[in-house]
Amino acid sequence: MNKNEIKGFAKGVMASALTIALIGTASAVVGSQSITAAYNNIKIVVDGSAITPKDASGNTVEPFVYNGTTYLPVRAIATALGKEVTWDSSANTVYLGTVPSGTTISNSVPGSSSNRGSGTIGDYIVSIDSASLSTDSVGNSVAIITYSWTNNSSQDTMFNLAFNRSVLQNGVGLSWNTSASKNYTCNNVWTTLAPGATDKVQEAYTLKNTVDSITVELSDRANNTDKSTFKKVLSIN
Repeated sequence: MNKNEIKGFAKGVMASALTIALIGTASAVVGSQSITAAYNNIKIVVDGSAITPKDASGNTVEPFVYNGTTYLPVRAIATALGKEVTWDSSANTVYLGTVPSGTTISNSVPGSSSNRGSGTIGDYIVSIDSASLSTDSVGNSVAIITYSWTNNSSQDTMFNLAFNRSVLQNGVGLSWNTSASKNYTCNNVWTTLAPGATDKVQEAYTLKNTVDSITVELSDRANNTDKSTFKKVLSIN
């Protein structure tokens, strides 16, 4: 299955969902059902490369067949296509890619995990942008993670003082790496940012492997009243 075919599949799923919604709420299914699903070790191949579907915590999720239809994990497919996934629990809606302007995501309230990589936490605007593959000084594979952030507080601060971060691969925490050999300077997490200023920051983590995606979680270290956590699943390019 190549990337165009997956895009076609995704469009078909969205078109079907839209048709169901237009029929009316009487036909919508709400609640729990017991089903018999067939798990046949279904493999997903994107542009010639096999992917292992994972959930937001890095756990393997198996595709299955029910009533003649094959069901694939939306997060894994979206990640393979380079799309961000946002779940809105109040509207029971999954957004792939850009969330429409003016949309309020209920999962952004304090104490929750938004499962998206950008927004406001405490006194800061932050975005988990990307992950790129590199090596350190002894040849270990590392992921270089790039963030963008704006200091909307009333005082100077640094990225490393503003945010807690954790990076996981297959549910296992990765170690911070300060010796990536190219395109990376770890010291900018300690760069002072004045109120109202914006900057890009990078940091590196030692990978378990170069195939599986990583999950980046970010929360506010400076403001204990905002318990929000941003989370983003990134493929390693």
